[in-house]
Amino acid sequence: QALLGDEVACLKSHIADEQDRIKGELRSIELEFRDLKKHCVDQVTEARREVASFCGGAVSGKLVALRTTHDDALARHKDEVRRLKARHSQAEGALQKRLADLERENEETKAVLFSTIRESEKTLERERRDLQ
Repeated sequence: QALLGDEVACLKSHIADEQDRIKGELRSIELEFRDLKKHCVDQVTEARREVASFCGGAVSGKLVALRTTHDDALARHKDEVRRLKARHSQAEGALQKRLADLERENEETKAVLFSTIRESEKTLERERRDLQ
C-alpha cells in the first residue's frame, strides 16, 4: 500500500513538472509572438515616417523600393506569426494530450491501489476467520 501511495505521489509530481515545463514553453512562444508583433508595428511606423518624408520630393523610385521592402517584411512577419501560432497550438495540444495520458495513468494506478487494498482486506478477513 505504501509503495502504491508513493507511486501515486510520484505520478502527481511528474504531472505537475510536465505542466510547468509546457506552460514555460507556451509563455516563451507568447513572448516571441508579442516581440514579433511589436517589431512589425515598429517597421510599419518607420516605413510610414519614411514615406511621409519622401512625399515632399519627387523620389518615386525610392518610395516604390521602400513600399516593396515594407511589403516583403510584412509578408515575412505574417509567416512568422502563423508559424508561432501553429507552434503554440501544437504545444497546447501536446499539453492536453499529456495531461489526459497522465490523468488516465493516475486513475489506473488508483484502481490498482484500491484493488490491492480490497484483496488485502479479504486476505486479512480470511486469516482472522481461520484464527477463530
